[in-house]
Amino acid sequence: MSSKLKMKKRQRASAGCKLSTLNFQLLTLLAVALFFAMPLKAQVKIGDNSTPPKSFSVLELSTAKVKGGLRLPLLTKTERDALVAGLTGNDAAAAKGLVIYNTDDKCMQYWNGTKWVSFLKN
Repeated sequence: MSSKLKMKKRQRASAGCKLSTLNFQLLTLLAVALFFAMPLKAQVKIGDNSTPPKSFSVLELSTAKVKGGLRLPLLTKTERDALVAGLTGNDAAAAKGLVIYNTDDKCMQYWNGTKWVSFLKN
């Protein structure tokens, strides 16, 4: 086989390899673009109950075998205050809805954006 013929075969093989790499890169880019273009919506269910989560819930805790409850973070007044101490303006407003159990006052409290508010005490 002549050296010219061998060189042409190598060039074709090399061009085919480059084309395949380019196709792979383009297909990968297209797949990533399609993934991010789709609206993402998720619901999370924690537990062994086989029923699907309700459409109105973002997080659902449910179990068929063991009955239990939700345990909130247990914080002292000092820990609670440190949680929002550095928050101002938009950050304080964004933290609205934080819920904790205050171990000093023995009650549940939530952050309303400006101060901690207690739920009913026993």
